[in-house]
Amino acid sequence: MEKIRLKSLVGKEKPVLELLDKFRQTLREEFSVVDDQGKVLFGPSPSADAFRFPIHDGNGPIGYVAGNGDLELVAATLSQLAQKEAERRQVGTEVLNLYREINLIYNYSGKLAETINPQEIAEMALQEASHMIRFEGGLVAVLPEDGQDFVVFAQSGVSFITPDLLPSGAFLPLSSGQSDIAYAETLLPGAPPRGQSLLYASLKVKHRVLGAIVLLSEPGQTYTAPDLKLLNTFALQSAAAIESALLFEKNIREAKAREEALRRLHEATTKFVPFEFLRALGRETITEVQLGDYKEQEVTVLFSDIRDYTRLAESMTPEDNFRFVNAYNGRMGPIIQQCRGFVNQYLGDGIMAIFPFNPFDALEAAIAMHRNLLEYNKLRKIDGRALVKVGMGLHTGPLIMGIIGDQRRLDAATIADTVNTASRIESLTKHYGARILLSEDSLRLISHTSGQADFRFRYLGKVQVKGKLDALGIYECYDGDPPEQIEAKTASASAFADGVEAYFQKNFPHHELKRKK
Repeated sequence: MEKIRLKSLVGKEKPVLELLDKFRQTLREEFSVVDDQGKVLFGPSPSADAFRFPIHDGNGPIGYVAGNGDLELVAATLSQLAQKEAERRQVGTEVLNLYREINLIYNYSGKLAETINPQEIAEMALQEASHMIRFEGGLVAVLPEDGQDFVVFAQSGVSFITPDLLPSGAFLPLSSGQSDIAYAETLLPGAPPRGQSLLYASLKVKHRVLGAIVLLSEPGQTYTAPDLKLLNTFALQSAAAIESALLFEKNIREAKAREEALRRLHEATTKFVPFEFLRALGRETITEVQLGDYKEQEVTVLFSDIRDYTRLAESMTPEDNFRFVNAYNGRMGPIIQQCRGFVNQYLGDGIMAIFPFNPFDALEAAIAMHRNLLEYNKLRKIDGRALVKVGMGLHTGPLIMGIIGDQRRLDAATIADTVNTASRIESLTKHYGARILLSEDSLRLISHTSGQADFRFRYLGKVQVKGKLDALGIYECYDGDPPEQIEAKTASASAFADGVEAYFQKNFPHHELKRKK
């Protein structure tokens, strides 16, 4: 309780002065009122032999009444007034402190609503507690739901807890689930004996103890029951907020894990069913496709086939053969994608690719694939391995991409004569000894895109492709040939064209006709 100064009761224009004056008149006795500093507040200066009657405010003497008469009643009256004033001030102080506590807790509740980070909540709890409770060191420790050791979420001031106290059960204030005041040296054997105490409040939720808020007092300071009550209030609010924040973090982690799993699943499915295929069907993910989905559009189909693959395979073990196919496809697949196409199907020793925009892309891809193959063969030659030769056929036309199968087994399929024609053209590369062949339909569209001048072509004439009623014009693009062959074919291009025209005009030399007869 705060000590009262006697001057606050006995002074100028104070009602007490009137009361003292009435005492003097009634008792017909002069007396003096002197404070504990020796200052005379009422009456004359007391004589040395005057009697002194102490005045108390409940905490100790605050002055005395001096005189030669019986002045005990005067001293008792002033003591009672002092005690009443002390009690009034104590009530005022308690009300003020209560208001501060309520205001502090109210503000803390508002701050808790602004964050969902458990570490920030713990730091905030220590910061807010420091406004009302003095401490030299403080910490908030939490035991994760799936952990065995407490984790310090926030710490302020001096550090008083060591790592060996963090396992569950090692430090009583963290794991007891209780709130209390204790001597520091009792729970912290290593702490210096400076008369410090620990104030701790458990962070409890319905189903478990999260941890605790622990405060170490300043040297010589002793915590009180109001301190414990206030810290308990902070702990109660903090525990609910920290639990919600931890649950939110857990949900976020689980959501991210599910999202990552879905992303990986999506990436895996797009490796089996290309995204371009799904997009052509108006779908974004494999989960959206339905049996019977289809889309018809004009595309360019590229068929690629490794020549003499059987002979190559016979010279390798099954494992080497598998590695070879993957190494080859690993080189060719990215080129197709870079040229705005996608691999519809890997066929072991072959590739079927679709170019949905124009045949210009497909031809660029075919040339790039052959140039890459030239570099690949250089490495194989150095290692003493057989060279790889590949034929490619291109054809442009309508194609249906869709989902076929039954309710329990679906498959992505391409159905069209365009696919068969591209495959037949590829098979002609063996007959013509060419690397890249394309149909007149593809060449016509390349010409319309002003891209024909970018390539080197040779017309090979019309052929009756298996499965087609009408003969189909076939062209060779030799831009993917080795440089020396490109130079030789370019130099003989005019003579070659004349020869092909003469052949189809049946303009044969007469001596050849006679010799055949």
